[in-house]
Amino acid sequence: MSACDESAGKPVYEGAASAESIGRSAFLYRPVSDLVGVGRIGAALARALARYTSSRSIAQSNGAHDANVLTVATLQRAQPGADLTLQPGLVFLLIASGEPRALQLGENVGSARRAIGLHTVAIVMHGAAADRETVRSATAGLAAAVDAIVVTPEFPQLSVLDSILRIYRTATGGDRAGIRKIAMPAGSEFLDLRGVFRAGSRGVLGVGLAAGPERIFQATSDAIETASETYLSTASGILVIACGAETLRLGEVASALYQVHARTRGDAEAVLASHYDERMGAFVRVTVVAAI
Repeated sequence: MSACDESAGKPVYEGAASAESIGRSAFLYRPVSDLVGVGRIGAALARALARYTSSRSIAQSNGAHDANVLTVATLQRAQPGADLTLQPGLVFLLIASGEPRALQLGENVGSARRAIGLHTVAIVMHGAAADRETVRSATAGLAAAVDAIVVTPEFPQLSVLDSILRIYRTATGGDRAGIRKIAMPAGSEFLDLRGVFRAGSRGVLGVGLAAGPERIFQATSDAIETASETYLSTASGILVIACGAETLRLGEVASALYQVHARTRGDAEAVLASHYDERMGAFVRVTVVAAI
């Protein structure tokens, strides 16, 4: 993990992401990512998020389970293939848009990472007053320097940020052919999640992977199960992401949303997104994040 202070304009490295054990006899999972806090607020959040993910990993290795824990084994099964064991190729930028010069500094950091061949996802924390188009306009320069932008509330819960990291870590993992290079899925290059995760809500993540005639139903059912129907029934908002190759149809994407929304209380704010990744082959992956 690294932090970037706006006054210095240079990343300050504070430690690499550690591997997570999924059992005594199992192999290690190494997240293919690097976390960079941009500006003073972003740097503080990056440090807090690193501590949060570390404590979650320890709890998981000790066998503890709660609303924020999705097992690494589950995430690995939901990847399009084996994990990377090479150097990190995915960077997350944490940017508070209200901090002076933070967006501009984010552009510089994103461009520098892209210049050395890294994929970058910018997580932008933005106030609720601005509408979607205003935020898109404000982040236009940043969009040219990164692969994807995810907009969160101005003061997001760490579990929400952790869910976003885990979504992209899973989505960009190595391929089934064993080539072991990451790839950024196409689609949903701009996600505004402020309506889903407002009012300080926590994020609960569920993932499912399936193939065959009923693949979207099965993948969605598995995602619902891992997120927990209990949490979905009380969720104030949901994010549903359907990922597949060129065989993924709009009807399947919509079906995933309907299936998840049917488990909610009915008035939950919903955001639907799709990722297209040829490495998925005949598989589809459905990711659900519930705001509770």
